[in-house]
Amino acid sequence: KDVVSFDWNHYDQGHIVYQPKNLTPDQLREGQMHAYKRFYSLPSIARRIPLSGSRSLSQWSIYNMFFRKGGVTGRNIRNAVAAPTAATGYTPRPPIMPLKREWREVVEKDIELSRSA
Repeated sequence: KDVVSFDWNHYDQGHIVYQPKNLTPDQLREGQMHAYKRFYSLPSIARRIPLSGSRSLSQWSIYNMFFRKGGVTGRNIRNAVAAPTAATGYTPRPPIMPLKREWREVVEKDIELSRSA
């Protein structure tokens, strides 16, 4: 299987919980950080400035600068490759339930089925 960690605490955009074919978790992390730095570089941000539309330029700028600093992605996690954990025998309940009614119903139905099994 490609998932190596089933610990929900590591599903935070900062940890590597997946082992793709032909890449080590460290190589995946390196690629993730390279793409992140490139996307949030000043030239990239400047190219994506919304010139029209309903977005507030100041709010958009704050948002992008926050991400540029790595505010929510856990870029500064030292051991970013999550330790392998055994697969659980039940369907894990995500920490945040989906907002769309249809998606929430699917998740709740899956949880219900896993409890009755």
